[in-house]
Amino acid sequence: MSELIDERYVMKAGSYLADLSLVEFITWRQNDDGILLKLHLGQKEIRFLSTKEMATEIMGIWTKFRGQEIDFTEYEIGGKYEFN
Repeated sequence: MSELIDERYVMKAGSYLADLSLVEFITWRQNDDGILLKLHLGQKEIRFLSTKEMATEIMGIWTKFRGQEIDFTEYEIGGKYEFN
């Protein structure tokens, strides 16, 4: 189970807790189970499986930490074979 905590941390139970304010950039792709986010921290990356709604929320929170919150509900972030 993965969750978002206090609009700052992502947690995968039994595995990790990551601070979104420290993430340098985010990549993603849709698979059969949801949206696979990759949170890039220096030379490391954290893979985070989420729903489309949670991915949208995480990316909005991350942009807020970068100084300008973007409302990703206005954009299509999914797509089976492409990144929209």
